[in-house]
Amino acid sequence: VVSEIEADDVDALFELRTALDEQAARLAARRVANSASVGERFSELAARFAAVDRTALAADDPQRHGYYALVAAFDAALDNSLSSSPYLAAAIQSTRVHLARVRRLARDDDDRLARSAAEHAAIARAIADGDPERAAAATRLHLHEALTSIHTHLPRSGENRPKEQA
Repeated sequence: VVSEIEADDVDALFELRTALDEQAARLAARRVANSASVGERFSELAARFAAVDRTALAADDPQRHGYYALVAAFDAALDNSLSSSPYLAAAIQSTRVHLARVRRLARDDDDRLARSAAEHAAIARAIADGDPERAAAATRLHLHEALTSIHTHLPRSGENRPKEQA
């Protein structure tokens, strides 16, 4: 089934994503106090994201599998830190299914991906530091920038719209 990506749908998805992801970042940062391994994992991820720039992206394959594998590692670390919040983790998993379609819109925009990596690094660093509100704020900023970028890649009404596999 092929369906169009509508700007209103993306906005609604990001309203939910912002609420869920900010809370997940807060909880992950709070759990650092009880688990040094959570802090270490996010510290490692922050360093890996900090190393992503246009040169690193240019060395990746055209689909940016390396970059998206790093994002998946971040998501997995976040999921692991939510083990005591199964409903939040399930809701986040559900939104990721829909996000996969819109994430592909930025695949060819290495400038955006490099900025996104820096934003992920800030989130991971805040979690590693055990700072819940900084983690939530960094998440909010990342999602605002991601949504702004998605809107620049979506054709305006009346133009040919990208069709994605549902």
